[in-house]
Amino acid sequence: NPDWNGRSCIHTNHEDNPWWAVDMEKSFRIDRAIISSRNSGHGLTNFRTYATDIKPPASSGFNLLHYGYRLCAAYDGNPPLASAIHMKCDDDTAIGRYFYVMVPSKQHLFLCEVEVFGLEATAPDAGELDVNRAAQKDTWQPDVYGHGVSTGGTDENFSPY
Repeated sequence: NPDWNGRSCIHTNHEDNPWWAVDMEKSFRIDRAIISSRNSGHGLTNFRTYATDIKPPASSGFNLLHYGYRLCAAYDGNPPLASAIHMKCDDDTAIGRYFYVMVPSKQHLFLCEVEVFGLEATAPDAGELDVNRAAQKDTWQPDVYGHGVSTGGTDENFSPY
């Protein structure tokens, strides 16, 4: 649900390199992701997606680029409001248990749903590629603005897209 009042979106405070993460419970070779934007504001400007086996930190203000996180894909510019941004990973090195969305600048991060698709890293020839690995999984973000808690990113509330 791309409407802020629908309580299905995440929102961080204005900070350096804001991020959001989901624990997929196993390590996956990420094929693609779908990031859904809000119907107001631009909290996904020039965002990046990453995979890693490093658990999210307890605090904000760190830059994923300095910790060995593997880039999945990058989006430059402002995505259309209330849209689903389909991102194909650039290569097969985006492997990890945790999937991150980060804006590499000082601003807010807000999004309304994250879907992650990939195969288990230990069994890449088995499994289904069309299963959302992030659905209803544990999530993190360094801080919360208003009612924009991290669980809104994986609650599977897609209406009214």
